Amino acid sequence: MLSKKGFNDWASNYDKQLSPSKGYPFEGYNEVILFVQSLIKISKNTKILDIGIGTGKLSKSLYEKNAKIYGVDFSKKMINIAKSKMPKGIFEVFDFKNGLPERFQKNKFDFIISSYALHHLNDVEKVNLLNNCKSLIKYTGAIIIADIAFKNKIDLKSCREKYVDVWDDSEYYFKADEFANSLGSKFNDVSYSQISECAGVFVIE
Repeated sequence: MLSKKGFNDWASNYDKQLSPSKGYPFEGYNEVILFVQSLIKISKNTKILDIGIGTGKLSKSLYEKNAKIYGVDFSKKMINIAKSKMPKGIFEVFDFKNGLPERFQKNKFDFIISSYALHHLNDVEKVNLLNNCKSLIKYTGAIIIADIAFKNKIDLKSCREKYVDVWDDSEYYFKADEFANSLGSKFNDVSYSQISECAGVFVIE
C-alpha cells in the first residue's frame, strides 16, 4: 500500500500509467471509468462528491457537463492536478479513512462516487464510510464505487494465483457478495457489475 508520499510522487505520471493498463491491478481501467460516467445523468444543478478524487480522471468529464464537483483526497499533489482540470471544483486534502471533511457533510449530493480508492480501507472502514455517506445522498441519488473488485472470494483467489508475483496483499480488495452483505439493510439496493477480471462497479441506492 502506497504512503501519502508515494501518491504525491506518483501524481504527475498517474493518468499516463493507468491509461491504458493490462493485467492486475488496473486491467480495464478506461472501461471502468467510462462505465461509471455512463451511469450519471447530469443536470445544471447536479452535485457530485468524489472520494479519493486523485487527479480527477473520473470527474473531469462530469465537470465539463456542468456538474458541481466536490473532491477529497489525502494527496495534495493529486488534488492540485484535479484543481487544474476543474478550477471551479471544491476540494479538500483529507484522509477519508477518518470520514469526510466537516464542510462537505453540510451538503446533499446527487451522486457520491469513488474510483480505485476504497481498497485502501479495511472492510470495517469501508462500511463506516458508506454509512457516513448515506446521510449525504439525496433521496433520488446513488453511491457509485469503481475499484479493484471480484464477485466472490473464489474469483479473487484465482486472480491472486495468476498474478502472484505482483499481487499486493496489503490492500483490501472488494468481494462483491461479502461487501453487499456487510451493508445489511442500511441501503435499499446494492448492484454489482464485473467490468474486467479484476475490476467492478457497485451502485448503491
